[in-house]
Amino acid sequence: HIDGRAYLGGERAAPDTFLIRRARPFIEGTLWGIIDFRLMPDFALGQAVVQDAYVELHPWRWLRLRAGRFMVPIGLELLQSDAVIVLVERSLATDLVPFRDLGAMLACDIAGGTFSYQLAILNGSPDGANGPDFDPQSEKDYLARIFLRPLAPTRIGAFTDLGFGVSASYGSAFHAPTFND
Repeated sequence: HIDGRAYLGGERAAPDTFLIRRARPFIEGTLWGIIDFRLMPDFALGQAVVQDAYVELHPWRWLRLRAGRFMVPIGLELLQSDAVIVLVERSLATDLVPFRDLGAMLACDIAGGTFSYQLAILNGSPDGANGPDFDPQSEKDYLARIFLRPLAPTRIGAFTDLGFGVSASYGSAFHAPTFND
């Protein structure tokens, strides 16, 4: 994703510029049919940051155990890939949930995705940001999410993906928030 920005107002305006907002090549694969892995750095904005780095064990099609750095399954809009979002920007509500964090997650899909849930223990990340690579506190964040897609087995066109869900997280942070997080 690349932006071009032009401002009116002469010398007092911000400079016109181009910038790369997302540059995320990734490597992912499956080993022996039961272990998935993903490594996705981001080279945008003049820095290299690891966005995703996880290993996922799935001994059965309906059960998965993931460990590493991954998207926190609390904001439905964030779980959509950047490559398939309809608009250039996400909604402001997305700023109220954490993006990615380090931890472990148990996920289960029942009846072909009709009912799913995720349970996770994470280092903890602030709303609207990624979690730190090193957690300075022993307390962890706990997350649960359930999602129901009642029409998934019917395969009725666009209604197949209609879903209802709820998620919640619990955690404590003992550091003062900063504007740099």
